[in-house]
Amino acid sequence: VDLSAEMLKEARNKISQNSVSDKIKLVQSDIRALPKFRETFDAAIMMFNIAGYQHTVDDMAMVARGVSSYISAGGIFLFDAWNGPAVVADPPTDRTKVIEKPDGTKLTRITRGSLDKDNKLVKIRFEVTEEKNGEKKESVAEDHPMRYWEIQELQSALSEGGLELIKTTSFIDLEKPVSNTAWDMQVIAKKV
Repeated sequence: VDLSAEMLKEARNKISQNSVSDKIKLVQSDIRALPKFRETFDAAIMMFNIAGYQHTVDDMAMVARGVSSYISAGGIFLFDAWNGPAVVADPPTDRTKVIEKPDGTKLTRITRGSLDKDNKLVKIRFEVTEEKNGEKKESVAEDHPMRYWEIQELQSALSEGGLELIKTTSFIDLEKPVSNTAWDMQVIAKKV
């Protein structure tokens, strides 16, 4: 499920290239308002910090309600999110990444970040510039306000949606606890 038609087009191309078209169904939708599916599932996975695009507890509760309506009793919902205490303790900084390709193309990505504590948002601006042999070819900029979460807020939103928070863990290792020094965490819930 993705809201972006452009991203779904990319996914279709990759699915086709890997000959798995019969195994994957793509749906264009807002994750907070899932369409009607005929199927139920044993698990739902929401990765790449989609939780960060849900800016309120109500938004996250809508996601949980939709997921809950399509997973069977005891089914698992796994997703990643940014851990609030870690984000506040180590706020965003500006970063620059440069990639130089053998053909003379140079990509420069500047990431500018600021903290909006009142709304629990990290406001990120990506600025990407492409140059070829020293000549500027293209430049784009995107803003991504991303929500960071307190575990209790996620627990509340999941509960409103009919899901029970089972475990929060390190992003890298599901056996390690959430760290207040790492932004990323995994959240595991099940349908009650």
